[in-house]
Amino acid sequence: MPQRTAVPEWGATFGQDEWVATIEGYVWADSEEDFISLTVAWIKYSGPTGDVLRAGGNTWTPWGRQTFMSALDFHGGDFDVDHEPLLFDRLGPWLVLIAPNGFEYAYPGVVAGASRLGDVVSVYWNVEGNMSIREAQHGQIARHLDLRINESDLRQVEREVGVSLDDPYAPVHAASLALVEGLTGEVLDRDWVLAEHEGVVLDRRVWAGDDPGSIAVAPYDP
Repeated sequence: MPQRTAVPEWGATFGQDEWVATIEGYVWADSEEDFISLTVAWIKYSGPTGDVLRAGGNTWTPWGRQTFMSALDFHGGDFDVDHEPLLFDRLGPWLVLIAPNGFEYAYPGVVAGASRLGDVVSVYWNVEGNMSIREAQHGQIARHLDLRINESDLRQVEREVGVSLDDPYAPVHAASLALVEGLTGEVLDRDWVLAEHEGVVLDRRVWAGDDPGSIAVAPYDP
């Protein structure tokens, strides 16, 4: 994505088509309660989805075609710590995994494991303000941006996207998705996210006590 020489303030009037396409198109991610906790991962792989799930270290149960809202309602008011509904579909050369109120593809070990099949970009945020972006290649994390803890990471997103995020109401989720659009070349449209996709129910990985960062990559035998 092109660098801008000046960082504009959020809420200003912009004439650049690029701005409208990248930031304005993602304000739903900050303004709608249904998206208050979300993980989205992009994997550049054209093979079966099962390959990606196994490379991440997961087992799963097929769930048929589902919508975002049916996945969001999966827990029925409770929370199953062992299972996570996951939707998947393709955008260009990317397989996109959508986890409403999910976090399995925020774990570095899962993201790195899946990247043995192709480049991975993962965005995660939750209701507690945790938020991260991970890029992985060839079985390793290539970049990790922690937007809650690391001020320099937040400034990095500002530079890459071209928007000030100092305002407490700044669209940090939108900025993150815009950054990913610059990395993948694909727009994550709100209506597309809410549409019907194939679904599975993941069995969440169990992490060893001596791996507090959840960085272990599971064995994978293609």
